[in-house]
Amino acid sequence: MHPSSLLLDPKLLARLGKTRIRVDQRVDGTLSGIHRSPHHGASVEFTEHAEYSPGDELKNIDWQVYGRTDRYYVKRFEDETNMRAFFVLDCSGSMGYEGPRSTYSKLTYSARLTATLAYLLLRQRDAVGVVAARDNVVHHLPARASSRHVNRTLELLDDLSPTGKTDLARGLARVAEMGHKRGLVLVLSDMFTDLDRFFLNLAQLKAQRHRVMLLQILDPDELSLPFRRLTSFRSLESPARLLLEPRAIRGDYMSALATFLSQVASRCGDIGVEHHTFDTSQSIEEALETIVRALSRRRASSAGAQAPAAREQAHDDPGGPR
Repeated sequence: MHPSSLLLDPKLLARLGKTRIRVDQRVDGTLSGIHRSPHHGASVEFTEHAEYSPGDELKNIDWQVYGRTDRYYVKRFEDETNMRAFFVLDCSGSMGYEGPRSTYSKLTYSARLTATLAYLLLRQRDAVGVVAARDNVVHHLPARASSRHVNRTLELLDDLSPTGKTDLARGLARVAEMGHKRGLVLVLSDMFTDLDRFFLNLAQLKAQRHRVMLLQILDPDELSLPFRRLTSFRSLESPARLLLEPRAIRGDYMSALATFLSQVASRCGDIGVEHHTFDTSQSIEEALETIVRALSRRRASSAGAQAPAAREQAHDDPGGPR
């Protein structure tokens, strides 16, 4: 399965080789796979003994235990199953920003991460679904595990464009409606959204026993406000425009930035959601390695670094880093 898409880097896929994404949490699936299931069956991993009951498979009787106790016990094994993974992508206007130090816009960076992770998951027979949202749900692809689903996923991601305001709570609500079986939910956004509604719906996904990870995607310009001269800042989600002297506001901006970061990280921690921050100057491969490592850990800590204090603006700074 080697679909053609600008979002997939063949050289990166070759370097990833036989990388497996194994989530260290029990998940519900319908096919055999590599993830731990809450149900018991006949896989290779022994979990416990249970007293023999009529109808149990005789081949599972542990005769060594019988020899010691003179009682019949059967071995119980843990099923391995496939997983349902949902990607929730923010495709609002602010995700279209691309500064001079970035290779991609925030949306393209998020789409490339999603495309590569989806490819790896589908290759190992996991089911993948995608919800793209701004102030409403603009695309919804149900979770499927077929090989043809790769192309459908890539076509959806290729068609995304950054416009409109942000209301990620709607995207999370759609996943909650579809994802009654426990699985994996990855949210990719710059987090310029209504945090109260967002975390209310994120908590609902945790209550459904999903493994949830928030990937906050930011541009280096948002993390440092590097502009040096009088700059016109234009909102990407409204008609607002401000003419500002960056050096005069940098201190207040960085303080608000730290407050915003602390709030997002703290609220993720409160409901047990993993939080990782990536800036778009980082390589996709580096980000993928971080995500795959985190998923394999039973309890990953927050890896947030920095986040912007306010909705990021497009800029026109003749004397700036451009």
